Amino acid sequence: MNNNFLAEIVKILHILLILYMTFGWITNNLFILYSIVIMAPLFHIHWKTNNGKCELTNIEKRLRNNEEKEGTFIGGLSKKYLKIELTDKAVSTMAYTIMYTSALISLIRLFEYYGIIFAAGGP
Repeated sequence: MNNNFLAEIVKILHILLILYMTFGWITNNLFILYSIVIMAPLFHIHWKTNNGKCELTNIEKRLRNNEEKEGTFIGGLSKKYLKIELTDKAVSTMAYTIMYTSALISLIRLFEYYGIIFAAGGP
């Protein structure tokens, strides 16, 4: 199998994971809500212990033979599709903010489901 094809599969998986973590809280599926709450701190630990990079980014770069190229996956998407060049710091801040906001919303939705807190209007 062609390495470029495999790199595209990794890229698609990476995008799907980002979408899952960003918008998964919209669902009423308890598994998805729990998984976002659990995965957010795990991703944080992973990034901190992997020099601020996602391993999927590293795998894709290795498959494309461009390991020397700096930058993040999200930064690369921003530059390519939005024509906005973001610093690694800006990407990191944005990723953490979105990820933890999604986790917080998921946690609130779980609390509402179990009756720990109530949505506007009361029980």
